[in-house]
Amino acid sequence: MRHCFVTRQNTVLTWTASKSSLVELLYALHLSKSFNGGNIEFGEIVKAVESVLKIDLGNFYKTVSEIKSRKITKTKFLQLLSDNLINEIKD
Repeated sequence: MRHCFVTRQNTVLTWTASKSSLVELLYALHLSKSFNGGNIEFGEIVKAVESVLKIDLGNFYKTVSEIKSRKITKTKFLQLLSDNLINEIKD
């Protein structure tokens, strides 16, 4: 099953990382009050993104719980994003 969004220019935007990575990203954005100045429930954010990307994130609260219980790197997807950005913008 493809998890995608088609832009106005008919470009297909497909989420290809894991579902747990998307939940991790959305949770971080929620906690940083990146949507609606923080005046929105996490579940509403998830449902909106599920609709846009045509993806089912399942029991996303369970996924958040699993992220919180990680032993080594709790924010492995966010760390990957940070590492990739730093490598790209190095002088």
